[in-house]
Amino acid sequence: MVILIVIAMWFVLKPDQYATLEGLKASRTILEFWIVEHYLLSVILLVVVYTIFVAFSLPGAVFITIGAGFLFGPWWGTVYSVVGASLGAIAVFFLAKFLFVDFFRKKVGRFLAPIKSHMRENELSYLLILRLVPIFPFWLVNIVPAFLDIRPRTYIIATVIGIIPGTFVYALLGDSVGALLSVNDGINLKIIFEPRFLVPILGLSFLAAVPILYRRFRKRGCKLTHQ
Repeated sequence: MVILIVIAMWFVLKPDQYATLEGLKASRTILEFWIVEHYLLSVILLVVVYTIFVAFSLPGAVFITIGAGFLFGPWWGTVYSVVGASLGAIAVFFLAKFLFVDFFRKKVGRFLAPIKSHMRENELSYLLILRLVPIFPFWLVNIVPAFLDIRPRTYIIATVIGIIPGTFVYALLGDSVGALLSVNDGINLKIIFEPRFLVPILGLSFLAAVPILYRRFRKRGCKLTHQ
């Protein structure tokens, strides 16, 4: 039954028409017109959808950030994405802190005790590192601090500040996609070397390299400590 519904929706909506360059341009024009007419509602919808995705740990939040940059530009796309992501992360934190903390402490409390003692020394620094260096999944960093008795204020500050760099890079990527669709003279490889397109590519490369650099730096620091 589900397969039949999907097939029927395919023939009705014809999503393959949007896979072409012209189809994407037409879709963008329609969306931009709708946003101009209903700007505040568009922002609210974006923030609400982003909050839901993060709160329920649904995959694909990064594509919402790219979409935000695509439709609202890199700056406002970053702002709206950070608001949505922060609200979702804060919701997860408080739900875990007040509803599931006793359950998880019984299950993994003894494993978290050593981490808890280290985190107390400098909560903000540790949380910022976890946010800025994507070693662990985003949803895990949203939940674990609740079981470590991290102060809500510290968690909120670290979350908002820590997700800005990565969010900005993906919003830049979305904006560059929009700029790519605006090119009327045809697309060629030279356009990639323009700052508007090159910066997001370099930013994504840097984000991918950060965990590797962090691990190497940490290993080197450990070796120096033991010498």
